[in-house]
Amino acid sequence: MYFFKGIELRRFKIQFISFSAFFFLASSINIASAAETLSENERLLRAAFIYNFTKFTYWPDSAVTSKDSPLFICSIGEDKQVDSLKKLNNKRIKNHTVVIRSLQNEKYTNNCHVLYIAASANKQVNNITNTIRTRPVLTVSSISNFSHSGGMIEFFRENKKTRFKINLTAVTNAGLKISSRLLILAVIINNGTEK
Repeated sequence: MYFFKGIELRRFKIQFISFSAFFFLASSINIASAAETLSENERLLRAAFIYNFTKFTYWPDSAVTSKDSPLFICSIGEDKQVDSLKKLNNKRIKNHTVVIRSLQNEKYTNNCHVLYIAASANKQVNNITNTIRTRPVLTVSSISNFSHSGGMIEFFRENKKTRFKINLTAVTNAGLKISSRLLILAVIINNGTEK
């Protein structure tokens, strides 16, 4: 069962494109250093992006127990973005209620649909992505080179704006599919090549 189907595609596309347009107009935050410090507003916008990513991601039937089962957005590690994700708790995506979970490590990701990997887990990225590589879990992070280390969606800054990369190879290996409506907004990485 997919969280996102058919006729809802147009409605979600319009919502996501509108949100994206607002985001790109609104985000004009300067970066003080390579270790970026994001404002609370930008962290909330990134949380909203993660929420919207779920609307454009297709999970296999095996990842969804029923048409109204919860959608679990999990996190590993700590950073301020983890706190912003908590704002998504109990939001709805179609018939699914969003449930936010903080995990100690990747061993507990079996029920997760989305896994956000926080900055403090930087040294664990390769281990985490290798461990869950074939599980239907959408991985997201702001860690530099995350998408080149087996992660699926990596936030990055360009021209004072937040953008994101999608590693299509990692997505496919996990049995997930991402709508072309989302792919057109991303920098695509396929088999290690960035496009």
